[in-house]
Amino acid sequence: RSSGQPGNEGFSLNVRGYSSTNGGNSPLVLIDGIPGDLNLLNPDDILSIDVLKDASASIYGARAANGVFIVTTKKGKKGKPVISYSGNAAITEESGMMKSPTTYEMAIMDNEANIHNGAAPMYTPDLLQRIKNNDPNPIDHPLYGGWKLFFTNTDWIKEVLGNGFQQKHNINISGGGENSTYYLSGGYSDQEGVIKYADNANKRYNLRMNYDYDFSKWLRLETKVSLENQHRTDIGGVGSGGLITEAIFGMPNVPVYNKEGEFFAQGGWGNAVCEAKQGATSTFDTHNVNTNFKLIADVADGLKINLQAGINYSSENDNDISKSVPLYTWDGDVAYYAIANPTQSSLTLYNSQTTYRNYTGYLQYSKRFGRHDIDLMAGASHEDNNYDFFSARRDNFTSQDVWALNLGGTNNMTNAGGGNHWGIN
Repeated sequence: RSSGQPGNEGFSLNVRGYSSTNGGNSPLVLIDGIPGDLNLLNPDDILSIDVLKDASASIYGARAANGVFIVTTKKGKKGKPVISYSGNAAITEESGMMKSPTTYEMAIMDNEANIHNGAAPMYTPDLLQRIKNNDPNPIDHPLYGGWKLFFTNTDWIKEVLGNGFQQKHNINISGGGENSTYYLSGGYSDQEGVIKYADNANKRYNLRMNYDYDFSKWLRLETKVSLENQHRTDIGGVGSGGLITEAIFGMPNVPVYNKEGEFFAQGGWGNAVCEAKQGATSTFDTHNVNTNFKLIADVADGLKINLQAGINYSSENDNDISKSVPLYTWDGDVAYYAIANPTQSSLTLYNSQTTYRNYTGYLQYSKRFGRHDIDLMAGASHEDNNYDFFSARRDNFTSQDVWALNLGGTNNMTNAGGGNHWGIN
């Protein structure tokens, strides 16, 4: 896990350690026999996880060089319908964040740095006392023209970060008759981030149907269909990570607001509270449809045929908005802009579609002859994957109230598209 941002945690798996400095160390993940994305699978639907490595994983070929995660989802059992529900709610907070220095601590360190550099301390005893008194009246900065020297204290981390809230709900119904079993489930999760004021959240919806039917004693069909939708929001143009970085490096002796109540900045520094409150909301939507059909036939004593087909479709639709937000001097004049300059306020659209197909057929023969067991397997498989994308960007929007691509300027507009295809037999 590389991040705590809802919906963008950057989870990764590692079974056999790091075998390459260029990445590509992730194991092969099989969900009911078909490669899939573990990040979008509803944990409540998982029955078991088995891990294979080394010789035990060799049956899956070169793609199993880094190990295999075999995930099996739940099935229904014959009998009356059983309904179950689970839910939880939690409050989250940022952890491991270093403490920022206060204005007084920074003033002492500044004086020490000047002394070691052979210069006179900037903060005189009178100025240090004004810091202790939390004097709200700034003075002209003694070193930097056009700056103000402040004596109040701002904890930018506390100004920007608060508690997040998350909730998860799952409901399922399972059962079966004489020749069939079913498992139906629905899941919903809502994670709100720890950044105050801004919409930095992730909503996820999961639906699943696992249905098995016995046509006869020797012929069985297993059907699995799942839908997964994810809606993630973030601070346009800067992102949650960029805003938290802005807060970490925020100067403690710089206030959030000027004397007019406007967002203050000087010397090229940003204002994390301003970006959180006034930045636009970008959206990132992912949709997945996964199908998995398996036909099992016992054609003779000890001989079994397995035919499996899986088709996964996913799409991604992103809208990233960089909104121009003014920052002001202490006297109320516009100092400069956060996130983007007015002529550089922009909208970037990204759309992609991915279709993955997997077809597998294999024979299994198991027989016991006295004290000897024979197990034979032979089969073939085909996989292919199609990926296509399109992106477009425009800036210099005439209005920052309506974000439509055709309302942006045309001088710097860009677009791109492409794709790739691969197949394995």
